[in-house]
Amino acid sequence: MNSIDLHHRSAMHYAEIAMASRGDLALQMYHFALEHEVIAAEGFTMNPDNEPSRSVLYRSAACLALRAGEPFRARKLAHEGINSFTPKEIEAELRAVLETADKAIEKTIADNEPSEDEPS
Repeated sequence: MNSIDLHHRSAMHYAEIAMASRGDLALQMYHFALEHEVIAAEGFTMNPDNEPSRSVLYRSAACLALRAGEPFRARKLAHEGINSFTPKEIEAELRAVLETADKAIEKTIADNEPSEDEPS
């Protein structure tokens, strides 16, 4: 088994634990899964021979970043997954992740803006 497969399998293992967990443990497991999936995705260079595996791993990493509460990182990973070789179906899924990340970022910004009643 190569290192890309090993990291991907580790990511999926941690993601399964996260899905069965709650609270801080779930969040921690999503972070572990994210780190392993990013390493797996970064193991592929950008060329047509590595598609669709490369873009699928970036989609997975971006989704894990959302679950880990990291919308800015999710956005970055989704962008990294899109290139001229990305299959159209996966590109559409990555663009959906971008949209979800953008909404989460907007909510984070709105939640952190002081209200009119609060001093600046």
